[in-house]
Amino acid sequence: MTCETHDLSATRSIIPSVLAGYARQADIVGTQWGFGDQITAWTADPPPSASSHLLLEIEKQWRDVKRRSIEAYKELEHWQRKCERARAPKAKQRALDMYRSQANEYARLCKECDALDAHAEYVHQVAAQCAEKAGAL
Repeated sequence: MTCETHDLSATRSIIPSVLAGYARQADIVGTQWGFGDQITAWTADPPPSASSHLLLEIEKQWRDVKRRSIEAYKELEHWQRKCERARAPKAKQRALDMYRSQANEYARLCKECDALDAHAEYVHQVAAQCAEKAGAL
């Protein structure tokens, strides 16, 4: 499959979610939201505007995940201080459990940021290759 088009005119409200989903799929290299609420997604040879559109969506998703990771890190620090200050064994265990949970969430968000960075880099490479091909013709 090079590209596929979906008509979402009957379900307009899900278009932002669909675009966000494509931004997180590593094999998608271009998206376009066109006339009549149609979304087209490319896995190869996207037009330059489709690559640019996808890169904007990836950047938007990255900013959101980065904001959430910063919040998770602040929460992680909060539970670390709670662990250090807790005296009672139950309170210390609860704080430690919350700290571990928050550490896992922070690590997950960091991996998500890295995956979005890698996807953006891949889209840039494919877009450059397509531009080279177009220039060679």
